[in-house]
Amino acid sequence: RVAARLPRTEASPAAIAATVRLAEALERGQVLPTPLLVRISRGMDSAPHIQLDAIEWRNAGAAMPVAQAVVTHAAGDLRDSGAEPAAAQHGRQSAVLRGRIVPFDGDYLAAHRQVEAFAALLGRQQGIERVQVMRLPLDTDPDHSVEGRFGDDVEGQRAEFALRVTLGEGGRVL
Repeated sequence: RVAARLPRTEASPAAIAATVRLAEALERGQVLPTPLLVRISRGMDSAPHIQLDAIEWRNAGAAMPVAQAVVTHAAGDLRDSGAEPAAAQHGRQSAVLRGRIVPFDGDYLAAHRQVEAFAALLGRQQGIERVQVMRLPLDTDPDHSVEGRFGDDVEGQRAEFALRVTLGEGGRVL
């Protein structure tokens, strides 16, 4: 009888129940990037020549990322299985750091050393499981074309890099 007095909605009662369960799971099991970002920040304190342009954070423990669960629900495909939503699962966090060496004087060897030193510095942070160099300022991969200018004209050149930093399972406590 109560349901008959409620306004009509496009969502089914099962979809509404699943949405409520997802919201509750997000409140209970919210995974924040804070522990990983604190460690990155500590590394930045000792690397003034590093400028970060972007940080892409990911929690790899969830079977279905939160955004995908919400999109799936919005499309009307989220079924009320009664299971705990994947968003509440904690997992291994990682971040891809995209940045550059500033100032850059055209010395790619020195830029490579600075990126490698920054990666090693991050890797020594307690709780960091792995730091992977994804891109160096001068890409020497034989499968890629070489780009950049050499010589005295270094204005406009950028020594860009990318690193993947992975926080270990025990890295939650700072």
